[in-house]
Amino acid sequence: MALYRFNQISPELIEAVEARRTDDRPILALVTGDSVRWRAYGALMSVTSPYLDSDIVAALDNTQPGVRDAILARFPDRQVIELLAEDNYAWFPDEPRPAELSGE
Repeated sequence: MALYRFNQISPELIEAVEARRTDDRPILALVTGDSVRWRAYGALMSVTSPYLDSDIVAALDNTQPGVRDAILARFPDRQVIELLAEDNYAWFPDEPRPAELSGE
């Protein structure tokens, strides 16, 4: 238990992505941002198979030209769940930006 939630990694992000599932297709969690640290989506990486065949696959769109299209082409049969990310934080586009990033 000493490492539980270490480095801001917890099951909450995985649960939130799964809660947005609309059907039985596997999920592509597409994390978009150009200043993203691994902690922002590390929980999703813990359930992403190195063979990219797991129920959830997380991918980072670093906003460079062509990256997003290449990711979407690689996973055409998955439900895409979008996340925005900056530094160590990720959030869904329909949610407010985390207060930690806003300086509030």
